[in-house]
Amino acid sequence: MEEMRKEKQAVPEPIDIITLLHDVLRGVKKLWWACLLLTVLCAAGSWYTAKRAYRPLYRAAASFTVATGSGESGGFSYGFYYNTATASQLARTFPYILESELLTDGIKQALGTDSITASLSASAVEDSNLFTLSATGANAESTLNVLNAAMDCYPEAARYVLGDIKLHMLSAPSLPTTPYNIFDGKRAALTGAAYGLLFGAGLILLYGCTRRTVRREEEIASKLHLLCLGTLPKVVFKKRSKNRRETLTLTNPHVPEHYREAARGLAMRLERRMAASGDKVLLFCGTLPGEGVRTTAMTAAHALGEMGKSVVLIDLDLKRGMDKRSPGLEACLFGHCPVQKVLHRRGAEPYRYAACSRGLSPREVLAVGENLRGAIASLREDADCILLIAPESARFAEILPAAESCDAAVYVIEQDRASRTKIKAGIEKLLSCDVTVAGCVLNGVQAGLSGYGYGKYGYGYGYGKYGRYGHYGYGHYGAHRTREETV
Repeated sequence: MEEMRKEKQAVPEPIDIITLLHDVLRGVKKLWWACLLLTVLCAAGSWYTAKRAYRPLYRAAASFTVATGSGESGGFSYGFYYNTATASQLARTFPYILESELLTDGIKQALGTDSITASLSASAVEDSNLFTLSATGANAESTLNVLNAAMDCYPEAARYVLGDIKLHMLSAPSLPTTPYNIFDGKRAALTGAAYGLLFGAGLILLYGCTRRTVRREEEIASKLHLLCLGTLPKVVFKKRSKNRRETLTLTNPHVPEHYREAARGLAMRLERRMAASGDKVLLFCGTLPGEGVRTTAMTAAHALGEMGKSVVLIDLDLKRGMDKRSPGLEACLFGHCPVQKVLHRRGAEPYRYAACSRGLSPREVLAVGENLRGAIASLREDADCILLIAPESARFAEILPAAESCDAAVYVIEQDRASRTKIKAGIEKLLSCDVTVAGCVLNGVQAGLSGYGYGKYGYGYGYGKYGRYGHYGYGHYGAHRTREETV
């Protein structure tokens, strides 16, 4: 257990770019709806926020030519072609002139108010004496009035900065009828959509960076430190009939040959291991529901049966009624008959099978524990191989009596589904019950995820620290028990 804790505190492993890209693509397939939802919500939110914040503004403007004056006796004469930079100087100095009390007081006095309800600005055409004075405000009429007042007061205020100037109007201001800042709802929505798309992309990238699943056989040895007993490829049946559902069993003629080869490889590996260790009872278990533990156990039972072994397969999901035959396994567990009486063959399958015909309540599951242990013990003399199907690791406590009676466990992992953290937690549960983990079976393998085709089924990568001959194999947590201890 100490090594497991150290492993949890280890430095995070480096991210493989190819694996990350695969996870990102998987995230796109899985989270595209979330990305789309974020895009739509952000677009709608941005449009609504922009609409609420929108205030129509009106602008009035007047254009002038700028002339500077030259003093003469009796008055001034003005040269309209005089320095063209004066207009630019007027525009640059306008903010300072606007802040002057002389101009602001003059505008307020002309308007007869205590405040100016519009903002003023000035601009000049480069390399010319053209000058534009504009006013912007929320009310069209008051904006025009502010501009007219500014035109009347501006030359007098500017005289103290630039000397004698005169503004000759080219275009008179008019009352604005439409806002100059028209509401652009499309732009607001597109901006929000872009942010939503960015958030969605970040979510997908986070999904890809945080995924730590098992994809290849090598990872079972390198990441989980377990022996890979074999791999089973993913099989997708063609839809043949609306009311017909194909089952993944070796008796099904539509099961492809590469799956059968993988099953035979797994059976050969299990048979060699049981022959070397003297094991008879193997517990098939997994992390999550639907990982194919039952299918994997049935496949192994069939392949071992074809090798001439006497195989018994018992489904220990006691809360589910899997077998509608009567009597079911519960008849044995409640002491009504020996376990041999409830064993039967499933069609042409070369093994005997037993399961509950009805689901047991939690109280009943607790009550039949000792009888379950005795049933397994009685089968040791009646069969060469006894394969037990366990529920997912979260419900592992339900079959503790069976786990204590088994010789080893086979951990089924569906490719690229359960996180390695959850897998290790499930393995720890087995180890805490002093159950030896013989190895893993990688189920539902796709060639694109595994990095190669289907040519390696049934071959592992050596014994790891959870295996029979590893650190936990003969150590404190996974010690091998004798035949007498398990009976």
